[in-house]
Amino acid sequence: MKKILIATTALVATTGVAMADGHESGPELNISGLARFGVGYNDSRAEEAIIISRYRLNFDASTETSGGVRLAARVRAEANENADGTANALAFSGARYQISYEGLRVRVGNISNVFDDGGTVQPFADIGLEGQIGMIDAFGFPGASFSSTGAGVNGINAKYSAGGFSVMASFADDGFSVGEDTGATDTAIGASYKFGDYQIGAVIGEVDSTAGSNNYYLVTFTGSVGPVGFAVNVGENETAGAGADDVAYGGSISYDVGAATTVQLVFSAGGAADAPGNSEAIGVGFVHDLGGNANLRGFIGQDIDSATKADFGVRFDF
Repeated sequence: MKKILIATTALVATTGVAMADGHESGPELNISGLARFGVGYNDSRAEEAIIISRYRLNFDASTETSGGVRLAARVRAEANENADGTANALAFSGARYQISYEGLRVRVGNISNVFDDGGTVQPFADIGLEGQIGMIDAFGFPGASFSSTGAGVNGINAKYSAGGFSVMASFADDGFSVGEDTGATDTAIGASYKFGDYQIGAVIGEVDSTAGSNNYYLVTFTGSVGPVGFAVNVGENETAGAGADDVAYGGSISYDVGAATTVQLVFSAGGAADAPGNSEAIGVGFVHDLGGNANLRGFIGQDIDSATKADFGVRFDF
């Protein structure tokens, strides 16, 4: 502990000197994250009820040149429970690097593709503590994503924003795998437009591997009207498996019950849910604000494999 305190003091002192040494905005190191823990239930597991948990730390280093160019880098440390409910050790991610100037932002290294980045399409309306059921369950998840506990891909994504409009493209091939093929490539492009409390976005992409070329597209529309929030999507993903050649669709609707509690309904249908033996995914959950960036969360529902799932616990962000 003493060594950590000494190192932290030295870092703060060094940062202070750099900021006073002629930079427009000197080097900074910000640490943020979240912690969550509770109980999760899944009747398709050998251990149906387990203790669930996550501890996440984001280490974001940045500086700004005298010309106004911002340079940044992120690594993440994360610990989650194992599938059988046992605890797992903290693991570090690969690094993600960023350069941005005015409306342009470029990221390289351990990146997310356009679909997973979240700034163009809004596909992840999940509920509960872990997000075991979401509105893209019947669509599936295509392509590359930021790895929280591993090296991740070695890719690039670029985004340009002006006013409410943004356009983004991504490419990844090193470290991205499909089945046994570790040389798969993922290419995607998308655009979005935000107007008032609403946003519409679309992405198209292609995953190439030794198994063939798989294409996907998704359109999302999100917004809020007073205490009601909503999100809908429609798309097709050939990588989602048998029966997934049909169009998939999903949605979420939330309602603020007073100042502290929000209830939410999520569903997903079509696509992989139409495959033999599968069914639509649906769930209902809540978030109750405890103050101090802490909240209670829980849900119950059914996934596309007809498994009953539920969880309940607490989360706090820092």
